[in-house]
Amino acid sequence: MNKSTIQFRLKLFVSIILFAVTLTLSLQAFNTVLAFSAYTINRDTARTITSFKSHVNGSNEILRKAKGLLIMPAIYQAGFGVGGKYGEGALQINKKTVGYYNLIGASLGFQLGGQKKSMIVAFMDDKVLSDFRSSQGYEFGADASAVAITAGGDGRLNINDMNKPILVFVIDQKGLMYNLSLKGSKFNKINK
Repeated sequence: MNKSTIQFRLKLFVSIILFAVTLTLSLQAFNTVLAFSAYTINRDTARTITSFKSHVNGSNEILRKAKGLLIMPAIYQAGFGVGGKYGEGALQINKKTVGYYNLIGASLGFQLGGQKKSMIVAFMDDKVLSDFRSSQGYEFGADASAVAITAGGDGRLNINDMNKPILVFVIDQKGLMYNLSLKGSKFNKINK
């Protein structure tokens, strides 16, 4: 390797490190700006469940069978080459809020624009729910047991993966969606 190649790689490495630090600080600032009250989160989780029920046939059965529900009423995602996402929500067991969580994520790659979506994570297994609650930061990208569920044109759930211990439903104003990746995202318990 010649000297100019080594210098280029060193500059690239330093740039990547500086970028990572800047992104981390930006996400922390974003967290502070979007910090919601417990009242707001609880109100919005109820609205999200109502929307889920109205858009998705079969949702009542999922809600009834779930051991716990992590409801994220608003996940904001934006990017211009580099992207980030943030949201806050509540974990409910037997229709009662037992904790509050945030979702923080970052991504690199082609992306442009922003969007807001809601998400419901249905824990269908007691052990998986217990693991989530006891974690110090939970990442679904590392967990092959989580599956995104889609709806057909008639609004009915695609039941091919309904036997998984974690079911993830992403919802926008038009109904159930599929395109919010959780890879690189982390859920953290927060105090409200």
